[in-house]
Amino acid sequence: MVQQHEDENYIPKILSDMYDATIESDLTLEGDVDKIDYCKALYKATAANKVNKIKNLNVCMFNCEFNGFDSIMVLFAIPINSETEDDSIQPVEKQATKDKNMAEKIMKIIKLVERHFITLDDIKLETRPEEKFTYLRMIKKVAK
Repeated sequence: MVQQHEDENYIPKILSDMYDATIESDLTLEGDVDKIDYCKALYKATAANKVNKIKNLNVCMFNCEFNGFDSIMVLFAIPINSETEDDSIQPVEKQATKDKNMAEKIMKIIKLVERHFITLDDIKLETRPEEKFTYLRMIKKVAK
């Protein structure tokens, strides 16, 4: 069951709990982190009951290897909104509004995660229109 979290003051605690649980779990993604099938990764996390909702976005964490280091991957699935409610807006303006909204949403997510982790070792954004999601992947090397 996916847990829903909206309160920004509670989000760092959720991220911390997820991070600790991921380190202790065997939920791992093998292989090159740049070639991960995000949809399959989300299914894997869902099957292990390791998906949370933060700000209406699915988020999960995995153990992985990044540049030879044990790391944690944070994966956000951001739905691509295909419709804008205001039909009086021209198509070019609609796309610009969607792009601006998506950019703002992504920056908020990164700030929330960085507030918890301080620094991130890698960030990748990939839009998959066929899956109707933009995936935000962030990696943090695990301190030993």
